[in-house]
Amino acid sequence: MAGIARVAAVSVSMLRACVSAELVSGTVERASASNPDTGVDMHFLVLTTADEKTLYLNADPDLVELSSGSLVEVEVTKSLDGDHEQHTFAPSTQMLPESFGNDAPWYNVESVAVQKASSELSVSDAAANSRLRGEKTILILRILTPEGNCDYCDEACARDLIFGEHMQYNVQPTLDRATREASHGQMWFNEAQSRVLTVSIPDHSFALPCNFGEIGIRARGLAKEVHGVDADSFDFVYHLLPSNFGCWFGGVAYLPGAHAWSAPGYARNGIVKHEVGQLRTSPPARIAS
Repeated sequence: MAGIARVAAVSVSMLRACVSAELVSGTVERASASNPDTGVDMHFLVLTTADEKTLYLNADPDLVELSSGSLVEVEVTKSLDGDHEQHTFAPSTQMLPESFGNDAPWYNVESVAVQKASSELSVSDAAANSRLRGEKTILILRILTPEGNCDYCDEACARDLIFGEHMQYNVQPTLDRATREASHGQMWFNEAQSRVLTVSIPDHSFALPCNFGEIGIRARGLAKEVHGVDADSFDFVYHLLPSNFGCWFGGVAYLPGAHAWSAPGYARNGIVKHEVGQLRTSPPARIAS
């Protein structure tokens, strides 16, 4: 997109949202959330503001060319309870429970002005293909809060999701094994340089009910501040969300990007493999499906 582009984005849910519009600026990411019960992915946009707040955006298909990392100013209206179930990327997908509603930072997009397009719009095929070859590293962040734990997957379990030998349901290999097989040995994960880290967030009721983007930012910040671990030094970061989160997905990932999440109880080979696989293979100029 050259210069400032303004795109109208009208959806069924927007027509029902009788609230005033507001302008917000920030960096946009494309995201895909998987429903383990239906096997259907839902696509949406995530906007992170300068003060590290995250908004989840219902958006018109005309916005799919927005590249992750673009700086935008968006005119939004707050979604009413249930509005986001009419998500225009996947209108037949009923992934979001009615109770998610007004407590969640979901917004409808009325217009968007691109202030600075991401360089990913011009990424070459050779550069994109380099993500599919060679040695990779991953940081697994187990996130704890005063009200939530990660007892569903301890540190040994988290490492086994990447480097273990067990097969989920006798068909789903772990991430490193699946990566080696799918790439015919051209890509793999380095176990010695990868890491599992447990991070404790001290704030009560932080980022509830399922603001995965905001708690991910906080967890990566604490990893560096408290533990001296720079999440940006790893090729991928996988977050295991705390047990008090009530999420509508099994897993979610930014496309393309380096960050993915599992909802509480969904530390499974198939979920991790699917989300990290999207991080590796999604082309920069379209939304993966």
